[in-house]
Amino acid sequence: MSYQYSPQIQSEYGLSGPLLFELIHDGPDNQIFVVTDAKKNKYALRVNKRQEKEVSFEVEILMA
Repeated sequence: MSYQYSPQIQSEYGLSGPLLFELIHDGPDNQIFVVTDAKKNKYALRVNKRQEKEVSFEVEILMA
């Protein structure tokens, strides 16, 4: 799932490829990856599994 976002992530955030994706959490609502670029910099990536929910929904849950 994460590899389909690789070109978009590289261009949007200016990361040098190829990117390595390591799944560290596979929950019911989202997946969390550690993304490592060619310079060995590490980033966190969260992929939402619930397409009907937006970020505002998650913010509301966190603020409650």
